[in-house]
Amino acid sequence: MVSSPRRRAVGRWRMVEPLRSRFPDVHFYNPDLTEVQQDVELGSGSRVGSFSLIHAGARIGERCTIGSHCNICTCQIGDRVSIQTGCHITRGVVIEHDVFVGPGVITLNDKTMTGKELRGPIVRAGARIGGGSVLLPGVEIGRAAIVGAGSVVTKSVAASATVAGNPARELPAHPAAGLSLLVPPDLMPPTPGSGDPSAQDLQTDREPE
Repeated sequence: MVSSPRRRAVGRWRMVEPLRSRFPDVHFYNPDLTEVQQDVELGSGSRVGSFSLIHAGARIGERCTIGSHCNICTCQIGDRVSIQTGCHITRGVVIEHDVFVGPGVITLNDKTMTGKELRGPIVRAGARIGGGSVLLPGVEIGRAAIVGAGSVVTKSVAASATVAGNPARELPAHPAAGLSLLVPPDLMPPTPGSGDPSAQDLQTDREPE
């Protein structure tokens, strides 16, 4: 028997309402297709895409973006962090404020693949991780460092350094790039709600990519 439109709408509301009531200051693009487990902190002004799973114990700061098809395990994520579509943020990861994580980034935490010693990567404030990169267990990405797309990071990266490749190796800094300096606030990408006109396109109902 085909259910009536009204019955389908009521059933849909019962699925949607809990997320909206638990996180009234967070925008879920499709609550029907998003799972946020219990004991999760999700800061105000954040956005979460479809088909994403946020595991129990995750701590996510304010004005963050979690793209579609992301798996966010028990981890700590600071404010104004952008995690693009298809990322796996494994248990024990620490991501500080103002970090960009490109699409398809994978973080690992089990060096021996035995489950006996888990150490998630640490990504310091202002770092940029290019799409498709892999961060191996226990590595630290320094403040304002850049990891090129598709890199496999097997050892820690110094602050303000740029690395790329498999395995990732440090690249010489271009004099005009200012890579020896920490990322100043005025060069950070605009965030929704900041009042910056260039951020207006981020404040739409379009799902994060």
